[in-house]
Amino acid sequence: MTVIDLHILQSFPPSLLNRDDMGQPKTIIFGGTTRTRVSSQSLKRAQRLYTATHGLLPAENLAIRTRHLPSMLAQRLAANHDVTTEDSLKLALNTVWGMGLLDTGRDAKRTSVLLFLGLGEIDAIASLVASRQRELLECAVATEQIGVSADGEPGKQASTRQRKAACPLPFRELGKHALGNTDPTTIADVALYGRFLAEDHRFDVDGSTSTAHAFSIGEHHLELDYYTAVDDMDERGAGFLDTASLTAPLLYRYSNIDASALLTNLNGNEELAAAATAAWLTATVHALPRAKNTSTAPSTRPLLVFAVVRDDQPVSMANAFLRPVRANRQTDEAQAGVNALARHWRHHGDAYGHTGVCATYLTYVGDATDVPADLSGEAVSAAELIKRAAARALAREAVLA
Repeated sequence: MTVIDLHILQSFPPSLLNRDDMGQPKTIIFGGTTRTRVSSQSLKRAQRLYTATHGLLPAENLAIRTRHLPSMLAQRLAANHDVTTEDSLKLALNTVWGMGLLDTGRDAKRTSVLLFLGLGEIDAIASLVASRQRELLECAVATEQIGVSADGEPGKQASTRQRKAACPLPFRELGKHALGNTDPTTIADVALYGRFLAEDHRFDVDGSTSTAHAFSIGEHHLELDYYTAVDDMDERGAGFLDTASLTAPLLYRYSNIDASALLTNLNGNEELAAAATAAWLTATVHALPRAKNTSTAPSTRPLLVFAVVRDDQPVSMANAFLRPVRANRQTDEAQAGVNALARHWRHHGDAYGHTGVCATYLTYVGDATDVPADLSGEAVSAAELIKRAAARALAREAVLA
């Protein structure tokens, strides 16, 4: 196996990158001290959106996470297979119903769960349905009758099994194979992040990347921002008053990618694996959650990116910050964080050795002399770090293959 560990230190101005159900910044107790936290889910979503909006991969290699599969299927049936709008929706709803995924109890035009599907996979399902459209239309239940019980009450069936049993048999037979027969090996998003569906395990893919919850290397400090909105038509006073919770953390972010698992997920397609690895590294370095973006503009870039290509196992350096990092008169928090990371890297090498390390690359915003010698790595730009780390990892996998 060959993995790339990505260790990132990034400082933010007053912001609210990720909030909990009460609208407060997420936190975690680490090393006995409360830290600001940014969830891995928000980081991974930001990475996927960054990849798509910046065109890092072709659209046919991307996926969408949605409950709107019926409408997407209907659009493709109408646009690509010459099916009328009415029949397209009927076929799409009955097909998803036959899969056991239609939310017949609440909203019969959406799936009951979020699906992570490649756009090409949706096209494949549409083509399968279109190839049998005449046969399927003869037995399809009218759109307005889907999810309606025998006595006319919507969503009365008590269980998923009972709701699915009401679906016409041809659609149930079709539904057994529709998802299991899709080909995810060209969908880089699925290969990178993986997916799980309890209703059909043939649909499952183990992701080749892992992303940790980011946390502040120093203590969590919350500030309440009192603000007013002035009514432009009034000469004095405020039209609105409120408070917002803000933090200004310096985060440690850790992610890794398994080049071997990625190649397996992509059925050995080395060209696509190289593009996917570079896209993932780029998005991981640059992408940020967009919460409160217009009112806080937290658009910083990492102060330090430390990439490690290894052939043993992924290794997080989170324990470098078990003791909260603090600035002093001589050293700001960022420099103290770099020093703590370098010290832990050396200690880790002393205890376990660095024999599994194939290459290290370092991008640092500041004077190169401020990087401790313990943090050994070839100093390069972020673009070069991404290029070299990806090439080194995949070259090693090619040799092993």
